[in-house]
Amino acid sequence: GWNLPFSEMDTLVGALVRPCRSYGRTFSYELELLATELASNIFVHAYGIDSDVPPDKAADARFDIRTELRLERDGIVLDLWDQGTEFTVPEGFSGRSPSPENLAEGGYGLSLLSRLSEEAVYERTADGSNHWHIVKKYKEKET
Repeated sequence: GWNLPFSEMDTLVGALVRPCRSYGRTFSYELELLATELASNIFVHAYGIDSDVPPDKAADARFDIRTELRLERDGIVLDLWDQGTEFTVPEGFSGRSPSPENLAEGGYGLSLLSRLSEEAVYERTADGSNHWHIVKKYKEKET
């Protein structure tokens, strides 16, 4: 698990992307975009911290995020859990590549998540955690 401030989000993203570099540059780049968007969503929606929050307030706040990354022959499975506020999934998001025009304002990050992965699913668990489950497949022709 991670206990970090918003200002160290890049550390979390780097730790998730680094083990996946053997899948190629395109895969790594897309995973970095995906992980950055997902981590940003957690900070903003679960904990209410974003770039508009004064740096001194964000610097003092620390958040627990638990990650599990499974490397598989044909891609990765990434799970993230946090204890923040429950996320309300916008209408039109089903975890499968929604069209941006079908999402409410603020749902574009979810469209990005689903377009960069084969599966992007959110659930609120029985213990009150937010859980994101992401499956990203490796495509042979990537470099």
